[in-house]
Amino acid sequence: MENCRVPAVVCSSLLWALTGLAQTDKGFVATKPISVGGSPSASAVADFNHDGIPDVAIADGFPADESANGNVAVVLGAGSGNFHHVVHYPTNGAAQFVCSADMNGDGNSDIIVASFVNDIVTPVGQVEVLMGKGDGTFSAAVEYTIPGAYPRAIYPGDFNGDGHVDLAVAVTTTATDISKGLAIYMNNGDGSFRLAQQSTNLYPFGTADFNHDGKLDLIVGNSSGQFSNSVSVLFGDGNGTFLHDGPIFTLAIPIDIVDIAIADFNEDGYADLAVANGSATVLLGSADGSFSLAFPSPSLDNGLSVVAGDFNDDGHVDLAFLTGLQQAQVDVLLGQGDGTFSYRNIYGSDMANGYGPGGIRAADLNQDGYLDLVTINSGGTLSPMYGKPGGTFNAELNTGPGWNNAVQTATGDFNGDGVPDVAVLYAGGLEVPPGTVSIY
Repeated sequence: MENCRVPAVVCSSLLWALTGLAQTDKGFVATKPISVGGSPSASAVADFNHDGIPDVAIADGFPADESANGNVAVVLGAGSGNFHHVVHYPTNGAAQFVCSADMNGDGNSDIIVASFVNDIVTPVGQVEVLMGKGDGTFSAAVEYTIPGAYPRAIYPGDFNGDGHVDLAVAVTTTATDISKGLAIYMNNGDGSFRLAQQSTNLYPFGTADFNHDGKLDLIVGNSSGQFSNSVSVLFGDGNGTFLHDGPIFTLAIPIDIVDIAIADFNEDGYADLAVANGSATVLLGSADGSFSLAFPSPSLDNGLSVVAGDFNDDGHVDLAFLTGLQQAQVDVLLGQGDGTFSYRNIYGSDMANGYGPGGIRAADLNQDGYLDLVTINSGGTLSPMYGKPGGTFNAELNTGPGWNNAVQTATGDFNGDGVPDVAVLYAGGLEVPPGTVSIY
């Protein structure tokens, strides 16, 4: 009882509560964010220099001086969760989204950027490609202009089966997302591109073979202006074009879909969707490409970006959402293997607004066998969150619901890692049931 900061009788009742009542498990040790400058809005993780250590590329938006163009910030991993100094590569517009793939078949990961020129009168958007040299450095950006549209996100895939990576681009006709569309760019085989299919009111969010015919398909939001009324699959025909013939799943209310993670949440062999749409929605896929709503679906506020992975090594796919408006936080939901998820663990990010899609990514950054998370924060930082056994993370504490109703606390090393933890017993209220214990 020496570690208790409350009378012994209180410690006794609290330790009984630890073994007999509902518990939540949350991170406590803060991870120092990495400053990248500007206004980062998306990230991609890849091994850019072939050293076996994950690296991070960040779409760095506008610099502090918005009269200049944006850039891509590259942070090379140094091992054990450490990183080298940030290196910036100029882009021809404000970088808003970034992804990575080998575009020219040389075995090196390249960077693909969605950017635009800040012109409110005439929209000028670009897809920009920075070819990787294999040593962690990149050639100057080569741009492909999209007249009259802003690219918002890019999804790579070999759409015509020629062995070269093509691009599906989500575009809007105004900076305020009033009208949405789709542009397909086909790879010429050398990492250069030509514009192919264009569609309006269809907004892509990812690629997968939803009907198991060996051809990549697109998941899209069917939009009417800014908002999507439904989601459906554009089935690929294998030659680089897509047909709008997938069953439509109508949404309860029109939403501005922000980000989607694609994985098999109920383990039936078909791709499912986790949608960050200001909340969180899980849609379960079927053989014909149709979807049904998982029940119960997670309940989250202000879902901005989402990533899937097995964070607790139980063989089931879990979810991590970047959420928040005034303050970014990460909500980790552990999958049960049937399309449902357990109560979330909440972690702070960098006390700043977060963005999606691409605001959160997952990789084993420190190579300890556990998936880690990276969040991008509009305050100009990259926040690594290092995974621990059981699906928890070494991250900044974010006080959970009902904190003001805490009635007893005690400290101790509850998980045996040598770091003091805090146990809080709640009296209960609107947000948490009576007798709930949280371990911080």
